[in-house]
Parts: sequence; C-alpha cells; structure tokens
Amino acid sequence: YGDQRILEENYEMMQKWYHFLESRANSEYAIETGVDYGEWCEPDVDSTMAMRTPQGKVATAYFARSGRMLSEISEILGKEKDAAYYRETADQALYTATKHGVIGMTKSGAMDYAPYRITVNAICPGYTRTSIFGNAPEQALAMFAKDCPAGRMGNPEECAYLALFLASDMARYITGAAILVDGALVTGHQNVTT
Repeated sequence: YGDQRILEENYEMMQKWYHFLESRANSEYAIETGVDYGEWCEPDVDSTMAMRTPQGKVATAYFARSGRMLSEISEILGKEKDAAYYRETADQALYTATKHGVIGMTKSGAMDYAPYRITVNAICPGYTRTSIFGNAPEQALAMFAKDCPAGRMGNPEECAYLALFLASDMARYITGAAILVDGALVTGHQNVTT
C-alpha cells in the first residue's frame, strides 16, 4: 500500500518466520532430501496428506519465494546485508529445486520406459573440475577439495565412466537411480564456510 511503516513494524516477525523455515529446512525436514514440511500447500491440498507424501518441490518453492520476498523487503528498508543474505539462501533453494526436478524426471522416466527395457538414471556429481570453474584460483579449488571427505575434487572422466557403465548391458536392470559421484560430499561434507 506504499506505507513503509507496515514493513518496519513487521520486519522482525518476518525474519523470525523465515529463520524458523530455514531451521526446519536445515534439520530433519531438509529441503536437500526433498522432505515437505507442510507449511505451504496448493489450494485444496490437505496439509496432513502433504506431510504423508513429501513434496520437495513444494517446500523448496515456498522457502525460495519467502527468501526472495524478504530480500526485497530488506532492500526497501535499506538493510543491504540482510537483503544479500536472503537473496543468497533463496537462490540456493532454487538451485536445489532444479536438482530435485532432475531426480523426479529420472524416476518418472524410469517408470514410463521400464516396460520397453529402456533405463533412465541420473548421475549426480559433486565438486568436479569442469569448465564451470573457469580460471578459478587454486586457492578456491583447494577450498572445495577440503570440503569433500575424499579430500579432492572429482574429474569429469569419473562421471563419464559411470555413464558408460549405465549405458552398457551390465547395467540393464539399473533404472530410476540417482547415483552420487561426489567423494562422499552429500554423505558428510566438511562445510565450505569453515
């Protein structure tokens, strides 16, 4: 309504709500594993049913949207540091959502094509030395290697070897799988921020 005072009066409450969502997203209701914490549902969806049938895309979309909105509110209130933080967490949630989309498509494709003896799998790489890192300094690459329990970044060939195996007759009964090639990163990363 153009009244900035409303935002100022409710800013602390909005921050508490977002941090509540964030704490749940980073705990047993991890967005990364696709668990829906049920705070947001489409119209005509029973929240109890949503809890029984987890929907990572719903939880992630709500978390990302909330972060993006709080980032915009923070900017309006001149809180640039807060705005940057909420924007970053929202962007990370969207990145996670795209990963879940690939895994969802993999499972769906596996179900659809299994009767035709066509396999559909996803290769999920961790930190891998590809062109995405461009001319990143060795210090930055070392930080990623340190974060990984294997103590190094992966090589593209390691993903390629898995792709060759999955395309071979030796893997004809493997379908609908999301296979990690990440040096145990997802299993127990060291936290890149420490």
